[in-house]
Amino acid sequence: MSTDQALQAKGKSGGPYTKQEQEQRRAKVYELHFEKGHSAVQIAQMLDVNRNTISSDIKYWYSQMASQINGKNVVGMVLKHIDRLELQRKRLLDEVEKQTEFSSKVTLEKMILEIDNKIAGLASKMIGKDLSIDEYEITEDISEDELTTIVRHSIFSNDHLYPESASEDDILLDTLSMKKCDIQYAKNVLNTMKKLGLELCENSRGADTNYDLFKFALMRGYITKDELKAYFKKRQDEEIQEEKRQKEIEEKYEKKYGKDTGEWPDDVEDMMEEELFSGSMEHRYGL
Repeated sequence: MSTDQALQAKGKSGGPYTKQEQEQRRAKVYELHFEKGHSAVQIAQMLDVNRNTISSDIKYWYSQMASQINGKNVVGMVLKHIDRLELQRKRLLDEVEKQTEFSSKVTLEKMILEIDNKIAGLASKMIGKDLSIDEYEITEDISEDELTTIVRHSIFSNDHLYPESASEDDILLDTLSMKKCDIQYAKNVLNTMKKLGLELCENSRGADTNYDLFKFALMRGYITKDELKAYFKKRQDEEIQEEKRQKEIEEKYEKKYGKDTGEWPDDVEDMMEEELFSGSMEHRYGL
């Protein structure tokens, strides 16, 4: 009889359980709650076990974790327990590499960030107070060689169209995508960049703070002026080609249906918009 079958054979009465059965049930509760993210109610239904019993098991695991940490090593504990969501993170990271649509890629990367935020939330429950990793000083700087690789990737990989207006989230997501790291490492990258002068390259627009990665990379010697000139020449050529392509599509529809779009059949304008978008910047950059 499997562990699940043995648990379900007990029914929702909640016991009594032998010591071995209790250990088996708690191990299953740990897997379902901490690794797979199911609630106590869901686990109770899945295992056909009393909800109060499941809640007690979850509290048991919190108390076990709490006994291992104190206020001085909370961040270390958060990072240590990241493995309980590692399977989910790895699956998402693998999926990110397969995506060709920009919106799908961003959605998956945001899910990765959410998983890491869950870990911080778990630690806050263990120590009984609100916890944010940002409250703790990050002391591990990233090497200049490592930053060179990351910043050049952000500029030349075309993950975003305009590196001269990169947000902090852009930098974090680029690092997560490239290095397949955890959020703590990505924040170390961002903080190290700030220590090396990123904030001098601030390029704010509206309410959000953006940074000019070109200016930062030139300042630190991560790219050369010739590379930057070649980059802008290529981007200008591609923008000219894109404008030409869109104009040709518009002229094609005007020739067939006339210049007055108000006289076009209802679905024709949608067809043109779809064709215009199919070869847009997002498509050409493989986003």
